[in-house]
Amino acid sequence: KIKDRYSLERFEGDVSAAFIQADADHYLICPTRAIAASLNAQANAHHATRRWWWWSWWWWWGTAAPPPAARRAEAETTRPFRRAFRYVFAHWNDAGCDASLDLGVADARPADTPSDAPLPFASHGSDVSFAFGTDWGPDLLSSDSPTPRKDCPYSDDGRALSDAMMDYWGSFARHGRPHRDNDADAWRLNAARALKGDADGGVANLGDFKAADCAFWASVEDDV
Repeated sequence: KIKDRYSLERFEGDVSAAFIQADADHYLICPTRAIAASLNAQANAHHATRRWWWWSWWWWWGTAAPPPAARRAEAETTRPFRRAFRYVFAHWNDAGCDASLDLGVADARPADTPSDAPLPFASHGSDVSFAFGTDWGPDLLSSDSPTPRKDCPYSDDGRALSDAMMDYWGSFARHGRPHRDNDADAWRLNAARALKGDADGGVANLGDFKAADCAFWASVEDDV
C-alpha cells in the first residue's frame, strides 16, 4: 500500500524523493497535523462554552452584552486553550547552507530539474536561523571540535522571509496568534501556512495541506 501511495511515477522515478516524502509524512507532518487539529477542536469547544457563559451572565443581569471586540480579546487570552497554527517552511537558502548538503540528500529532486536549480523542499531545521534572523552561527552538522562557525548570508527574498517569520513568532508569543499588519490574508486555523521567498510564491495559506496523504496513513495505522 505504501509503495503504491508513494509510487515512483508520482516522484518521476526518484527513489530518494519518494522515501523522504513518505518518511516525513508518516513521522512528522501527519502527526503534527493531527495534534494541531486536536488542540484546535478542544479550543473551539472551550471558547463555545465561554461564549454561552458570557451571554447567559449578561442576560441574567439585564445589561447589554459585551461588544464583539471585547469577547474576541477575552477569548484570545484565555488559557490553557490556545490555538495551534502550522507552517511549512519551503525556502531554499542559496548560500549553500541547507542541511541537505551535509546529509547527502540534496540529489532528491525531480528528474527534470537542473542540478543547479533550488530544491523543491527545505531540510528539517533549516527554518531556525530564519526565525531568529541570524545569518551566521555554529555548524551543528560538523563533527569538528571546536564546532566551526558557518556564514549563511540571506538573499533579499530570504531577509524579507526572515523578517516575516520573526513578526509571526513575536505576535504569537504576545497574543497567541501569528499576525502581520500587511498580510493579504490571515493565517487560518487548520490551514498550514507556506513560508517561502517571494520568488517562490511567498507566504500563503495552503488549505488542506497533506490531507489526502495523512488520510492514507490513518487508514494503514494498524498495519505499520
